[in-house]
Amino acid sequence: MTPKTCVDCGVALTGLSSFFGGRCVDCARVPYARAKAFFDRTPLTEQDIQNWKFSKSNKTLLGYALFLFACIAVGSLVGFGKGGTYQGLGYAFVATLLGIVFFRWRMKLITVSPISVHPLDVNRWFNFAFPYTFILFFAWAMAYMGWMPTLVGTLIAPGSIFSHHVRITPTVSLPAFGLVLLVGVVALIVGMVVGFFNVSRHDAKNKTRLLAQFHRWQQSNS
Repeated sequence: MTPKTCVDCGVALTGLSSFFGGRCVDCARVPYARAKAFFDRTPLTEQDIQNWKFSKSNKTLLGYALFLFACIAVGSLVGFGKGGTYQGLGYAFVATLLGIVFFRWRMKLITVSPISVHPLDVNRWFNFAFPYTFILFFAWAMAYMGWMPTLVGTLIAPGSIFSHHVRITPTVSLPAFGLVLLVGVVALIVGMVVGFFNVSRHDAKNKTRLLAQFHRWQQSNS
């Protein structure tokens, strides 16, 4: 039996790919129509795609990493002040989702903005965001629930999120939220390392898929 192929780039569909409307995973992230809009606006050659350096995506990936960290921290602060520890974690989770949605929307500007987002940047963001987000939020949640005081509703006093301390030694104590932030920074670094590794691992495949779309675009304009 002839295997089903991606309607955008022509590769054989395997595994879960068949659930993306007849597209492979890469083309589901950047469908041909979106890539075509980029090609129509941006003078490109096949060599340009092959030579699109990893470093050109660093600004987007680093921006996402720092933005999501800020979303989680601010969400925790606001939620804790409104309803205590559990609400703080809930707000952090919602802030994480909103951060992801915002960046996903930004990646979609590839079709509507004259300031184009390169299709490889979109795929690189997807490959970076999944492991990074999981590592950061999981580490934050564990530290937050482990060190923050279990306070609810009217028991919250203004500024209590900063006044609560965790005793490290008999003579040394540190603000609980400061420790959570420290764990968050460590998780941010680890998550970025894993995220960048995942991007580099998939980059050759992403370029191959985009080149297939580029060749299709060339044929349609010849």
